[in-house]
Amino acid sequence: MVIAAASLTLPACGGADEATPATTRETTTEADATTDPETAAESLPCKKPPQIAIENISLGLIRGGTLLAAKYVEVPASLQKGPGWPEWLIAARIKGAVGIWATSRNAGGSIFAIDEVSRMYTDWGTAASPDSPARDMMDTLAFSDAASAVVACVGG
Repeated sequence: MVIAAASLTLPACGGADEATPATTRETTTEADATTDPETAAESLPCKKPPQIAIENISLGLIRGGTLLAAKYVEVPASLQKGPGWPEWLIAARIKGAVGIWATSRNAGGSIFAIDEVSRMYTDWGTAASPDSPARDMMDTLAFSDAASAVVACVGG
């Protein structure tokens, strides 16, 4: 990947009216490719969650079914807006659809159903009121690149 970067010299107060280009450089590195926001979701590795995580999520099943082909990705630090935010997004097939749950490592702490499928089949996070910090977290994660990446992990 080739990345062109230009820096601008901005005038101090009372200086010239326009910013002028200072330098332009091109670099090609693997590190740059993995930090590009466009490809960030593609760089999140899919991992198989421990069985205890699946069992803990399954405790909230309200319509029967079994979680199949589960995978997880770690929630990027840029999405964690403070202490208590989930560290993993786990996706699994259930009755032909794919659901996403947000949780701490191993699903040992709070578990949140963050998409329509997971909310349909489990009761995790249903108590979160529309204007609550928990609902804000659920919505933020549901529409994130990490959520898209974990769904792709299970072929959804």
